[in-house]
Amino acid sequence: APLKGGHPLSKYPVNVLVDGQRAAWLPDAWAQVIKNTGPGGVYIGWMSPAGKFIYHKNLQGNWTYGVEVVVGRSLTALDGINGIVRSLAASGVSVKNDKAFLQQCLTSTERRHVLPAHKFHFGVVSARRANAERGI
Repeated sequence: APLKGGHPLSKYPVNVLVDGQRAAWLPDAWAQVIKNTGPGGVYIGWMSPAGKFIYHKNLQGNWTYGVEVVVGRSLTALDGINGIVRSLAASGVSVKNDKAFLQQCLTSTERRHVLPAHKFHFGVVSARRANAERGI
């Protein structure tokens, strides 16, 4: 769903539902949606603040209409940072949760080997959408 502003959910077409995931680059006033076009036709796209369903993101290639065309510039994760933060908060992810989990499942000997937060870096690759930029 849009984080602020955006097209009212009550005015969405009956065949368009809000997606449970959100592209990292998606601006706050836009919604990531799933559109059912009939038997076998389900598409992920984006609902503009004006209520237009858009199938494509980028300005690259021969696309004449896409989210970046409507916005007027290339989009990055900085455009969607509020959506990323909201997703994390909704999932219950927090530093407190991590610390409590490690205290419960690691022995004192194991905890001594855990790096401090500022030295700990990791990455996750999801097989579901690993080959698509929107899966980031």
